Amino acid sequence: MRKTSINLYIALFLILFSGIFIAQGGYGTSSVSLTANSITVYPGNSATLGFNVTLASGYYWGTEMKAINKNPGINISFNPSIGDPNYSGSAAISVSGSMKKGVYSLVLYASGDDPSINNVTLLVNVPVSGTSSPTNSSSNSSSKSSASSNSLVALFTTTASKTILVNASSSSPSYVSVGNISVTVLPGTYMQEGNKTFSSYNFTLVTFSFRNLSNPDSSNTATYAYAFEANHEINLSISFVDFSGNPRAPVSVVKAPSNLSSWTYIGGTFNNTAGTYSGGTYLGEDKWVHNANGTMTNTQFFKPVVWVFTKPSYNQTNSYNQTTTLNQTTQTPQSGTPTITNMYILAAIILIVIIILIIVFFRMKGR
Repeated sequence: MRKTSINLYIALFLILFSGIFIAQGGYGTSSVSLTANSITVYPGNSATLGFNVTLASGYYWGTEMKAINKNPGINISFNPSIGDPNYSGSAAISVSGSMKKGVYSLVLYASGDDPSINNVTLLVNVPVSGTSSPTNSSSNSSSKSSASSNSLVALFTTTASKTILVNASSSSPSYVSVGNISVTVLPGTYMQEGNKTFSSYNFTLVTFSFRNLSNPDSSNTATYAYAFEANHEINLSISFVDFSGNPRAPVSVVKAPSNLSSWTYIGGTFNNTAGTYSGGTYLGEDKWVHNANGTMTNTQFFKPVVWVFTKPSYNQTNSYNQTTTLNQTTQTPQSGTPTITNMYILAAIILIVIIILIIVFFRMKGR
């Protein structure tokens, strides 16, 4: 009888630890992707795009699509918001009628029992300013004056450019230099536009001077600019990617003082024939690595857009520390933490085992 009792308790403990192992084995990771990395929405309107959540590792258990949205006036919702990878859905983005013209970023990710290993930045382009609340008559004159002073459109003019032919299947990198800027296109870098992927394409490095361009903020003064062209286009809808479609940024190296930085500038119109880029808006300050040899390096620019170099303004406090870029998120969601769903399952398993132990104990005691 004693030997039977010991074997029974050993079996019950094995059941307990097996349950814990099974519960923990449910954890996995997922990967999030979008059908487009940018979308245009006019004030007072909404638009949708698709998203995909795929299982990256482990076993599917359940995820929930979420967004880091620090833009009042922009709302995003997911349908469905919860599912087991692999699954797809749509994201609806709505913009308030009073939203100002600009490009706004949202960071999308999956949380839950299969948290995403990546975050995806979605750019929402609001091409015009919405209607604002009416102003009283005493402020009309100042409003008109302000509008008149800001009516000039920024114009970028090409100062130098060089084009190379890139072949993604080549095992050798491609190099191009203009002035103090050198760019390396790594092997296996494709051009992607919509649903089309090109293994062979023209890559252009171009520098600009400009006029009527405001400074990005009071702490920085715009100096000059450069851009990538893909098949002679400067277009946010184009990306440089690897064979799997993941971002693969050309490497920019600039000979520059340690206080030089840049801001991403998008939303304008490029005229390849005239060599001009007009209009647009600042997206955010870029993050560079400043090297000891008097150069700075960027490995994040995976779209053919414009970057405006800036130097600190006099008497600046250097308090601005935004580092938003086209492929850099401002917050990383936590992952790998046990969620409420699995905790309930684990608690239920432990409770069942305890009940069985109590029943066995009283049965043995009664014999």
